[in-house]
Amino acid sequence: MRRSRFRYTRHDYERIQANTLGVLLSNEIVVDRPNTHAHLIGPDLEAALLLVDAKGRDYLVEEVDCGRHIGEAKCVATKPSDAIGYAYRHGREGPTRFVLGRTPEPTTHATVVLKRSEKPGIMLLISAWAGPKSELEPWDEQLRGNETALAQSQAFWDTHALVFDPDEIDFSRPFGTAEEMAEHLV
Repeated sequence: MRRSRFRYTRHDYERIQANTLGVLLSNEIVVDRPNTHAHLIGPDLEAALLLVDAKGRDYLVEEVDCGRHIGEAKCVATKPSDAIGYAYRHGREGPTRFVLGRTPEPTTHATVVLKRSEKPGIMLLISAWAGPKSELEPWDEQLRGNETALAQSQAFWDTHALVFDPDEIDFSRPFGTAEEMAEHLV
């Protein structure tokens, strides 16, 4: 059997083309993957991706300023007067801090999380959203054993929250105030 001198088969190209979301400034193709947590899609996502330079990194979390309205930021700075609650989002292992009675804020910033594929020149979209970069939530397993990163996460989430959206909540799991959710919080 003769080996092809090409890295990709026709099937690879068709699959990549069908899942292509955009191209980075550094010319990598960005493709969708199962279970992507993308809240920024279509032309706004494409515009944000064009501003990202992977710089050879295998994993990146990149915030870019698109210079125009890109969407509504759901993660907002909170005030002492805000009503705060905690609930599990669909597909998440721990509870998220939510602010009640607020609306998302217009933003020109977008954040994308990408991981390099085993296929050369391909990046996989892990997540994307309108708004600035945030910290991992305190319950995230990536923070285990890293006290400095956990402290940064807690400091961020003590002063920020997601705007409450009932569509994102898994109501089969506990939800409530910090006092009611104390056993579920880090």
